[in-house]
Amino acid sequence: MAIKSFKNDTTRDIFYGVNSKAARKIARNAWDVAKTKMMLLHLASKLADVTVTPGMRLEPLKHSRPGHHSIRVNNQYRIIFIWKDGDAYEVSVEDPTHHQP
Repeated sequence: MAIKSFKNDTTRDIFYGVNSKAARKIARNAWDVAKTKMMLLHLASKLADVTVTPGMRLEPLKHSRPGHHSIRVNNQYRIIFIWKDGDAYEVSVEDPTHHQP
């Protein structure tokens, strides 16, 4: 398993398909794509596995959050995470234009 931790309840609930108040902080029309991309991240055994699937658009976040990577969900949302020793940590679905706690 690659996902070892979620940064927040919002992301965890979207991953597990829970329609909660926390999950509704993200636009409902982004849930299915975010869940699919998180599942692909979860199944990856190395970071290069994430790039095999077209449309993942994996990018390192160098300046704003060193050590983090992002995968685009759509034009608004990103899945942001830390990759370490074959696992993803602090996985979060975020709108990078807004501050996330």
